[in-house]
Amino acid sequence: MSILDKKEELQEINDYLKDLKENFDISDHLSERELDDRTIETLNECFGSINIAGREYDAGDILKELNPMMFDQAYGEEIYHENSNCIFEMENDDYDRIIDIVEGLEDKIDRKEELEEEIEELESKREVKKKKKLKP
Repeated sequence: MSILDKKEELQEINDYLKDLKENFDISDHLSERELDDRTIETLNECFGSINIAGREYDAGDILKELNPMMFDQAYGEEIYHENSNCIFEMENDDYDRIIDIVEGLEDKIDRKEELEEEIEELESKREVKKKKKLKP
């Protein structure tokens, strides 16, 4: 692999890490259905069901139907209610996905460090060769 190839790969890794740092959102790693299900479940646990004209309705379903914008913003937020403080918690499979992401990042960071060392070594060898050529 040439020094230019290594520099190009290094730049790609740096760009990826920078983008991830600036734009990471766990919802990018969950399906919309998973987010909706978790939001409904948490709202139901927090607020329970509501009786309207003798029929029971779950709070999560009602909010999703009546105020979709507020429903979409609920995931990841703390919801305060007079009788409880509900927090949307990540589940074990969310942690597994985050662990996979972190392990992938660790691999990229390790590769980044390797590339930096290899580039530095190649550039150093190039300088030595130039100096040898310049000596009479």
